[in-house]
Amino acid sequence: MEISIEQAKALCAVVDRGGYTKAAAALNKSHSSLIYMIKTLESQCSIALFDRQSYRNKLTPQGRRIYEKCT
Repeated sequence: MEISIEQAKALCAVVDRGGYTKAAAALNKSHSSLIYMIKTLESQCSIALFDRQSYRNKLTPQGRRIYEKCT
């Protein structure tokens, strides 16, 4: 599994800033492009990085491990 620098930056920004909107603003990217990068990363890794069951997305245990490797 290879994670691109752009995907790593996107994941870290979403986690560190608490959501896609603030992360997109910080990275000067569109909201939809960040969602696409995260979905592509999840597809490459064959895991869900975020638990999307609640209002706020939370990292899954596997997502936490990927995030820690990206920081």
